Amino acid sequence: MGKFIIVVSIITLLSFTAIAAVIQIPADYATIQGGIDAAVSGDTVLVSAGTYMENLVLTAKSITLLSSNGPESTVIDGSSASDPEQASVVRIVDTTDGMPVLDGFTLMNGLSESTIMSGGGLTVLRASLDVRNCDISMNTSNSGGGGYFSQSDVIISGCTFSDNQAETYGGGLFSNTSTLTVSNTILENNQANISGGGGDLDRDTVLDITGLIVRNNIARATGGGLDCYHTTGTIRNSVIEGNTATQNGGGVNLVFTNLEFSEVMFLGNRTEDGSGGGVMIHTSSPVFNKCRITGNYAKNGGGIGIKQVDSAPVFIHTMITGNTTADLVGTGGGIEMVDTGATLFNCLITGNEVVVGGGMVCSNSSCEILYCTFTGNQSYNGGAIMARNDSVVDIRGSILWENIADNGASPELATETNGQFTVTNTDIQGGWQGTGNMDSNPLFIAGSQGQYYLEQVGAGQNRTSPCVNAGDVLAEDACVTVDSTTECLNTRTTRIDNHLDSGDADLGFHYSPDIASGIFQLIMEDTVMETGDTFDLHLNLTNDGETLLAADIWIILDVFGQYWVYPSWQSIDDGIDFQDGIYVDNGNTYAEDVMTFTWPDVGGAVSGLNFYGAAFHADSFLFIGDIAVVPWEYR
Repeated sequence: MGKFIIVVSIITLLSFTAIAAVIQIPADYATIQGGIDAAVSGDTVLVSAGTYMENLVLTAKSITLLSSNGPESTVIDGSSASDPEQASVVRIVDTTDGMPVLDGFTLMNGLSESTIMSGGGLTVLRASLDVRNCDISMNTSNSGGGGYFSQSDVIISGCTFSDNQAETYGGGLFSNTSTLTVSNTILENNQANISGGGGDLDRDTVLDITGLIVRNNIARATGGGLDCYHTTGTIRNSVIEGNTATQNGGGVNLVFTNLEFSEVMFLGNRTEDGSGGGVMIHTSSPVFNKCRITGNYAKNGGGIGIKQVDSAPVFIHTMITGNTTADLVGTGGGIEMVDTGATLFNCLITGNEVVVGGGMVCSNSSCEILYCTFTGNQSYNGGAIMARNDSVVDIRGSILWENIADNGASPELATETNGQFTVTNTDIQGGWQGTGNMDSNPLFIAGSQGQYYLEQVGAGQNRTSPCVNAGDVLAEDACVTVDSTTECLNTRTTRIDNHLDSGDADLGFHYSPDIASGIFQLIMEDTVMETGDTFDLHLNLTNDGETLLAADIWIILDVFGQYWVYPSWQSIDDGIDFQDGIYVDNGNTYAEDVMTFTWPDVGGAVSGLNFYGAAFHADSFLFIGDIAVVPWEYR
């Protein structure tokens, strides 16, 4: 009896093993669709390099569709569809059982002419799909040029959506009533004729996004990067950069949306004729934690626009810097608030420029500003903050210093039409009535993450800022709570040695003690060149810190005291050049081939040549890791 059971078990095991087959394309089937149709759940359809003129349909089978050589050499071209209404490159519809995996393909030239429920590159409708390591490019549809997801569960990792176009919504992708889990993915150079150049996330979509780069997308109306309507969830460790909208929300447009943004950078986004160059918030209450909103432009609200009475966003540990608005008419260089409310806790607002309200303008709004620093903002009226039209602004534990008002009035705070400020325990240049206020130089000092730490004898300076221990509560009690999360100042620092705040809270912005640190390497495998050798110079920047690393990279070629600078390789006499906008998530490495070519026959022999390289923190220009030196020669 025992032998019989063993034999049956072996036969059963062999049967299950046989089910997980590998189907080779084109060895076993001439087309990918043929392999898909033949496969059963658990099988892998392995596709060799090549270009396949197909429009694929996936069904309710948990199969893996895998390229053998990656997206660079394995292309599915959807330009030959027989039905223009269903011409997605890959389509999966009404399959609630199983989740197929699509891994390692380029999906291109999908052209779906359907006016509803069809994307150019991908269509996932009432289904599930796991998309990995794919390039989805040059596809077109009514909505969701790169991908259309509705009533579905979609996982996207390691993918790029680029150069896709939508006639209406979602140039890169469109999602509604779906769960969307995204990691390490790029939405780039997509375009929508209405909203969501990079992506339109709509109607009860739930997001779980990490490591998303949204850059250089265009929307003819709203949400150059992302347009979100009735959306919830989180976006973490991401970059939204260089996007453009004609109307509102150059980077992101939020309507009836309560997302949480954590360690997200909004950089250099633009709206031509609306509000919110970086972010537009309309009837929404999002949370921004440890974010950076820098270098954005709008007609009003260069960095952030907030409108409508039901909006109540919260900004925590966030930097709002270097944003601008339209000349002559713009209001709210950093933030424009109209008919709304907001809370700012431990934020840095600096270097913003506008006509009215350099750092912030509040119109018919209420705003609570706690332990923030406003400095270096400029406007014609209200260098730091303008309160107008019955606005009430409560400022506590903050620093307002060296802001500029060109009209000669108060460079820090200004009011119009019954606007009012309540200011306590704040260092404000020129003074202001209120308990615990002062008018004393805060003694800023540059540190590892920026320019606005406070001098302190305990950190090695010769004097201590009057803002140290000047708060009216202990640092451990200077807190804000959102949902179930509480953030307090005793986990942050104003000292350049990164000791945490303790005792009575220090005034103004506190930096994170978790320094974004890294290891920079400039690598040349062969440093002696001979004719026909491969000259290969590349760099690695590894983030071994705890937060998202923002870096600028400098590389100089030294030829006997004459210098050329990367990436233009122009002479240093013609100006300093460097590569900026490098972002590395914690634990990851950014790698780039700086220069690769075959060494020519140049004649003669030369030694003593050098490459020098370094990475710098984008905010403070302090070194990340060590300076790299690579000596080389040719024979």
